[in-house]
Amino acid sequence: KYIINSIKNIQIENIEISNTKLKGGFISDVIDIKLYTEGKIINCVAKMENKNENFLSKMSNELELYNREYNFYKNISNIVPVKTPKFYGLISDDNNKNIGVLLENINDNEHRLNLNLNNEDINVSLRVIENLSKMHSMFWEKNIKEFVVLKKNNDSLFNPFWHNFIKSKWNIFKEKWQNQLTENQFKYAEHIYKNFSSIQQKLSDKNLTFCHGDVKSANIFYKIIGDTYDPVFIDWQYIILGKGVQDLVFFMIESFDTKKMMVYKNLFKEYYYIKLIQHGIINYSKEEYEEDFINASYYFPFFVAVWFGTLNEDELIDKKFPSEFINKLFYFYTY
Repeated sequence: KYIINSIKNIQIENIEISNTKLKGGFISDVIDIKLYTEGKIINCVAKMENKNENFLSKMSNELELYNREYNFYKNISNIVPVKTPKFYGLISDDNNKNIGVLLENINDNEHRLNLNLNNEDINVSLRVIENLSKMHSMFWEKNIKEFVVLKKNNDSLFNPFWHNFIKSKWNIFKEKWQNQLTENQFKYAEHIYKNFSSIQQKLSDKNLTFCHGDVKSANIFYKIIGDTYDPVFIDWQYIILGKGVQDLVFFMIESFDTKKMMVYKNLFKEYYYIKLIQHGIINYSKEEYEEDFINASYYFPFFVAVWFGTLNEDELIDKKFPSEFINKLFYFYTY
């Protein structure tokens, strides 16, 4: 009923809803949907808000993740120069409140989700980075109407919320992880903890652009093109007006193990900067870029480390995630 009442641009004759979720249980439920129109079947997914309160759905509401993704698909998805699933419309309830989004289902034989980039040709990763540089350069320092409601890193949504959250969890994080990190690694944690508000401000000043906010291989479908792939970006819940390098850094930390990171880190860092220049960003000095690269690694990745690194084990979907992520993050700092 909600889909029929919300999606007015398609003449829907019947709807088939799968009983099995493609993904679900925490932030969102992703449901396989078939729309039957006159002589045609449209394969879709309905990405619906999870109404069961848990630590992820609670944080999702506090960070306005649902509304940020609705804004992306409704107002921004048609202008970004990267591939995204086709947007059919927002799904609203009887009170006209948005509760989900209807998208093209690309979970098919032409796409692969979440490739293990440690095992793929390096050009697959470079293609992702090239796409990011194209998107960031297109919107670099642009003040356009579609971005009016975008949040900066120092917006009241994050400031002082993130700093206060880290402060409230710091003793738990310290007790749990201090002995699992080297002395030098933990010095980074203390430095970031003490300077988090300053880092947040620095990532909110000049050279700002539109960012995905949560780039990782798990949030990318790879369209098969011959013997290579073309990235299709999903999960736009963390969109912000920030430093483009924030997308690069999170992609590197999340998508690679420490062995590959050691090989790729400097290459990816240089490649992204060169691509920005090729796309016309010529007034962004190497010194500014170096500072932004470091601060980007100190910001959202550190917040994620404290967030998941202080949860009880029974709250975790993936019990190994905090340890794996924190080890990679602090290796990233010290390598």
